Amino acid sequence: MKALFTLAFFLTISAAFGQVYLRERGAKMDSSHVATATEEKIDSSNFKMVNTKVEYSVDKYFNTDISEAERKKRQAAIVFFDNQIKADSTNLSAYINRGAYFAELGLHVQAIKDFNKALSIEPHQAIVYYNRAISKARFMYTLDACKDLQKAGTLGYEPAEDLLKVRCGRYQVELSATQTSKR
Repeated sequence: MKALFTLAFFLTISAAFGQVYLRERGAKMDSSHVATATEEKIDSSNFKMVNTKVEYSVDKYFNTDISEAERKKRQAAIVFFDNQIKADSTNLSAYINRGAYFAELGLHVQAIKDFNKALSIEPHQAIVYYNRAISKARFMYTLDACKDLQKAGTLGYEPAEDLLKVRCGRYQVELSATQTSKR
């Protein structure tokens, strides 16, 4: 049991540094291969190095529910809206659409930034509040998400009101305080 714990401990520590050293099966260590505390060296001749480094783009794996072809279409759409925003930085629909595509790819931080920019251009867009609420909920900003749903409902977006009733019951006190402070 102690040996298993020790192996698990070394694997955990070694994984943090990107490499794991595993002792080859059947290899016997005699007293000449054992490291002593005074020498502070380890003979690794009976160990083999296993590379545990993982190199990939995290963006690709945020939303795994869509195919690679669909992902590429969404990325192309984002590039299209990037160009529209470069041409006109006040293009409300470009921010809304790019934010929606970011959200579909699971890139909710970028989506929230685009929805924030869209709301700074035009603050009375119910669908933007609704979409921003969905993205915030992915990051457990639940109270903020419920406030956005409440705002979208106030602006007349019925699906936001329905979702608010279903998902935001435990925040009724905070939401009612927000509503009364705005009156």
